[in-house]
Amino acid sequence: MTKQTETTNHEIDIDAVSKKVKGFISGINDSFFDGILFIKRYFIVVIALILVGGGYGFYTDKNSNLYQHSIIVTPNFGSVDYLYEQVKGLNGKVIQGDKKFLNEIGISEGQYVAKIEVEPIVDIYNFINEENGLNIISTENVKYFTFRQISDKRDMTEVLEEQATAKNYKNHVITITTSQQADKKTFVQPVLDYLNSSSYFKEVQTEAVKNLDIKIAENDSMVKQSNEILSHMSQNNGHGSNTVLLNEKTGLNDILVIKDQLIRQQAANKVKRIDYSSIIKESASMLNVKKISILSGKMKFIYPLVLLGLFFAIMSFRKYYTKQMNKRNDIVQD
Repeated sequence: MTKQTETTNHEIDIDAVSKKVKGFISGINDSFFDGILFIKRYFIVVIALILVGGGYGFYTDKNSNLYQHSIIVTPNFGSVDYLYEQVKGLNGKVIQGDKKFLNEIGISEGQYVAKIEVEPIVDIYNFINEENGLNIISTENVKYFTFRQISDKRDMTEVLEEQATAKNYKNHVITITTSQQADKKTFVQPVLDYLNSSSYFKEVQTEAVKNLDIKIAENDSMVKQSNEILSHMSQNNGHGSNTVLLNEKTGLNDILVIKDQLIRQQAANKVKRIDYSSIIKESASMLNVKKISILSGKMKFIYPLVLLGLFFAIMSFRKYYTKQMNKRNDIVQD
């Protein structure tokens, strides 16, 4: 008797599930057919919305392009903070739409500028290996051990990209975003001219260039003296015995090391002399790079879907409202 009851209950459960599945499939089928009837009823409206949305989306895709102009710069004379603050101020003027100010600094088409920003070019290896003075061959690299200690306590990526660390990198990139293509003189050059207009840093630049020229001249003189000493030692060794004394070997090694350091420093100074030609020295630029986003070129498809979605939502709400009102009217009449 118990087995028969369990079998009967099991059959009932299967029948109930089967009916639910059939009801679900029937509901999907009814909804699909209702959709066909809806489109058939409002066919002209649906086509009109697709055409209007597609046309407006095509126009938007064609006229809403953004272009990025990137300038790699080297801030000299301790002007990193100055660079970041000036770019921040320029971007503020762009956001405010201060066309008068932008026109005063040479950007006559300021209405096309969307954003100006600056960020460091993270190059930790170049920073750590950067040569300073005559300690360039020292095995004790203070920068390396400093970063190593920091990374032991914090996330290294976070440390490398934060503002305090960014000030120590040599190169930075200024990015100007505009709504139209442009040549260098339209946007890029006015920004560079504005950044290089500081009277304070111009004075610092003058003194720094003088000091660098003096250092280059002195290093040239020291290299010349090193060559003379080496030549003299070579001549003395040639006229004397074939054996070089220990102290002479030591002195020769010191002179060679110093000469090598001086030559390396001279090479770095001559490159630095080129960088010192500007407060914010431009090293490279890339213009009119089209900015691509996830929605770029897709508005011709998105707008029709949005319009159709709104239309379906409005009609569904209208149907729901009518149904509920009729339901309440029937209750009142009863």
